[in-house]
Amino acid sequence: GCQESVGCVEGLKRACNYFMLAAGVFEDVARRYSTLQLPSGTDLTEPVLRALSGLMTAQAQECFVLKAILDKSVKDTTLAKLAMTTSAMYESVIGGCRDALLSPMFAAPVAAKAALYRATAHYRKSAEFLIAAQYGREVVKLQEADEEVKRAKDLAKGLASDLVSQINVLGVSVSKNLERATKDNSIIYHDPI
Repeated sequence: GCQESVGCVEGLKRACNYFMLAAGVFEDVARRYSTLQLPSGTDLTEPVLRALSGLMTAQAQECFVLKAILDKSVKDTTLAKLAMTTSAMYESVIGGCRDALLSPMFAAPVAAKAALYRATAHYRKSAEFLIAAQYGREVVKLQEADEEVKRAKDLAKGLASDLVSQINVLGVSVSKNLERATKDNSIIYHDPI
């Protein structure tokens, strides 16, 4: 799934399918782990296999979110829910990494993606509040998104440039909208925050 183009719907569909297939294979091997005769000292323990299955499932969910973002007809409310679910799935993978005693280096990009999708959820929720003329709530959600972007940037230091780029692009949008919303609310709307 990692080799597919995530800039087009067809590439995202294929990547999602590949990640789901990989998750199924890891889960099946984990389920049969006790009956397998793996050589001693292998890195493929049952907790590792379950963590990898969770990671593949989270990546498939991420493809689904990216596809929904490309599809301009999906509402911000739906995108916020999808992004928050994706964040929760990545958070679950972090717990699986701890259970499997995997290196913190393995968990770092997963934690950055969890923060990125929390930020995305807050950002999309802020758009919903803007449309509903709830300007104070919009500002709050943008502030929460800004905090998560900062957290994602900290977690992504030294990681792959495509992840850092995703975080930076979202960060620019969040900053611009936060500045606009804060100014509009303080000058025009005076909605409580």
